[in-house]
Amino acid sequence: MHIRKIKVEGYRTFRKFELDLNERLNIIVGDNETGKTTLLEAINLVLSCQIDGRNIQYELNPHIFNSAMVEDYFTSLKKGKYAAPPHILIEAYLGDDGGQSSQLAKLKGTNNSAGEDCPGLYLKVEFNEDFADDFLAYASSPGNPSLVPIEYYAVAWRSFADNSVAARNLPFRATIIDTSLIRGSLGPNKYLSRIISECLDEKQRRLLSMAYRKLKDAFVKEPGILRRALNTSH
Repeated sequence: MHIRKIKVEGYRTFRKFELDLNERLNIIVGDNETGKTTLLEAINLVLSCQIDGRNIQYELNPHIFNSAMVEDYFTSLKKGKYAAPPHILIEAYLGDDGGQSSQLAKLKGTNNSAGEDCPGLYLKVEFNEDFADDFLAYASSPGNPSLVPIEYYAVAWRSFADNSVAARNLPFRATIIDTSLIRGSLGPNKYLSRIISECLDEKQRRLLSMAYRKLKDAFVKEPGILRRALNTSH
């Protein structure tokens, strides 16, 4: 399985963005503040429904919406014009490598903005119509800040087959390995331990532990390493 295309609307720096991805390796290059980290966040979000390790439902805040989209919305209201409330839509179009066809089949459908019949996931953060009157009253009031009232928003995480998604039922896991999150001498150990615990099964953890011991043993046997250790102890 691989992600062959990603679409992002209304999320942070991306008002509308689309990127085709290679099957094996993708290197994202760009200047600071151009959206490299945001793109990785968006991919992780649509694959896990999480931001910083927590479900997005509990991490919603007005600042994850695209600022230009939000500004245009409130400007339109002030001019007495109707505009659709700001929203977030992230779509991951998946490619089947052959080994997971039966599992990916559950995610296949045409419920995506392109109308493609393929496996995939989408995550949508949009205005809840049940609060239409309250939302409009808030947004139209000149005394309220021009920020999205997230209390009136709902999150939908679904497959292209238009079925609800649960992380435990997906044939893959996603995580962001970001060295900027590492702080202090204990940071690397805790950070790597969390990644290993979340992303590897029991067999993989055992193999990793064995490989580590082999590397450690080989390192100690390198010429000069043991002699230097003995000299230091004296």
